Amino acid sequence: MDKQVAFTEFKKEEEGRLLETSIRENRHELKTVKMQLKELTETCNKTKKNIDNVKSELDLKQDERR
Repeated sequence: MDKQVAFTEFKKEEEGRLLETSIRENRHELKTVKMQLKELTETCNKTKKNIDNVKSELDLKQDERR
């Protein structure tokens, strides 16, 4: 009996159904968290770029004053 067939048989029992439900919920939650992480990373990168740009402008102004 291969693993997939064994797991299919296991899912027919109450404990198996609960485990399968838990696995599906965890996969969904993981996917959601990964998407949030990606969005937050993009936000951080954009903010860092803005900070770097402002710092460059400030450095230029400081150099002009000297």
